[in-house]
Amino acid sequence: MTAESPMEFYRFRPIHRLLGEQGTTEVVGDDGSCVEPAKPAKIGELEGNYIFFPSPESLNDPFEGYTKFHWSGDTIIWTNLFKHYTWSLAHELAMKMLGDEFVPITSAPSHIAPKMRSIYDEAAKLVTADMRIQAHINELAHSERKVSKAELHAQLMVVNPFVLQEICNTFLKYNLLSEPAYLWDGNTATSDALLNAQVHANKHESPEVQLEAHFLSLSVLLRASAFSVAYARTQSKLPITSASNFPSHYVESLPGLTHSPWYVACFMSSCTNSAIWGSYGDNHRGACLIFDTIPNDELDRCLMLTVPWEKQEGWGTRPWRAKLQKVDYNDKPLELNFFECLFHMTRSQLDAYWLEDEHKNRSTASRGYGSHQSRDKYWNDLETRLARKWKDWAQENEYRIVYNPSMMDASAAEHRLLKYEFSALKGICFGLKTEFEDILAIVNKIIELCETHNRDEFAFKQAIHDPISNTLKIVPLFSLAQIRQATHHNPLNHPI
Repeated sequence: MTAESPMEFYRFRPIHRLLGEQGTTEVVGDDGSCVEPAKPAKIGELEGNYIFFPSPESLNDPFEGYTKFHWSGDTIIWTNLFKHYTWSLAHELAMKMLGDEFVPITSAPSHIAPKMRSIYDEAAKLVTADMRIQAHINELAHSERKVSKAELHAQLMVVNPFVLQEICNTFLKYNLLSEPAYLWDGNTATSDALLNAQVHANKHESPEVQLEAHFLSLSVLLRASAFSVAYARTQSKLPITSASNFPSHYVESLPGLTHSPWYVACFMSSCTNSAIWGSYGDNHRGACLIFDTIPNDELDRCLMLTVPWEKQEGWGTRPWRAKLQKVDYNDKPLELNFFECLFHMTRSQLDAYWLEDEHKNRSTASRGYGSHQSRDKYWNDLETRLARKWKDWAQENEYRIVYNPSMMDASAAEHRLLKYEFSALKGICFGLKTEFEDILAIVNKIIELCETHNRDEFAFKQAIHDPISNTLKIVPLFSLAQIRQATHHNPLNHPI
């Protein structure tokens, strides 16, 4: 990091996040039923000295951490992808039958009960033994060419009815279904069309860009067709199976298998952008925390945080020197081969479910997992991926701390409230329209915290409109010493 890089960073927050929320009691109706459940009190970010790390899915950019994946591999790993698709769809159906509304795609089915896993495996073997599926696999693996996301989606849309039928047949065999399901009529027209397109592309070595554009058009047509069928079923009062949209769900979920769940806290390098105040500062009614930072050995700016740590004897904490990483605003995405990005799995899972066939023959993709260099490249690429956004967002000048707890489950919100040292909170800036009552409540809380932590300095600032430059300007509001002095000499405290 260069000497010109900022040392202060700004974090925009709505007032209610900083102060917390009071708990409410249960509201009971005249008949004694619960009209509104009780809500527990939420400690504010100031009092709790914490920064909340949300998941990227909850942020306002759906392309957070976007990476352009392609799929390039031999018949072994492609066969394993079709098996994985079958396992995933079978597990989705089984869990929906039990009433589970959300079933995430996982990289390996090793967590599934052995009996169910054997049933899924039987269905997967039936799918991959089919001559037509094998023909598609051979064309996908041809010369280990790059298969785009659009082509993979089109491929799965085409074979989904057949895969679903084999799953249901297997479920019926083991009494998981009470009666036969007729989900595929044997029509191979779309499969023939796709297979012919793949054969033609491989024979003539079509350019990648041309191939991607062609399969994108086909993917859109297939998606529109599936939607039309689903809509027609609703008009006929027929149920829509969740499996009808599964190819899209599966393809969109695959990038998440290349890393463990990650969470992010956003900071800015300045706080004078009116649009940023409007978006993240509660329409100028919020506040902006001002954090001071410390360097690490590479001279990156860091914030000391305390993170939860799962130990054998229970949960503990450990210090973390968290790097503030500058976001790269770039419309050209990082492009990676999905089959070479499964490093977060155990080696036994990787071999059993992706890199080896049933006879222990190894896929050529295994060459990407055999060295320290490939592992280091993966982690470097991952850090780059999680700090990229489109140029549309460049005005934010964002820095971010990425919390990637690896194998630890941090899905519970309380495991993502990472405490900071109060000495790192240098000051606070109020918005142009922050209510006086909110400023007063924040100041009182800060004074209380400064007394607890023996702080003598704290900067209170506010954004104002500068009519000369017609811009926002940050000006000092008052100092901690001035507040204490004014409180001490307040004439209202000395009545006549």
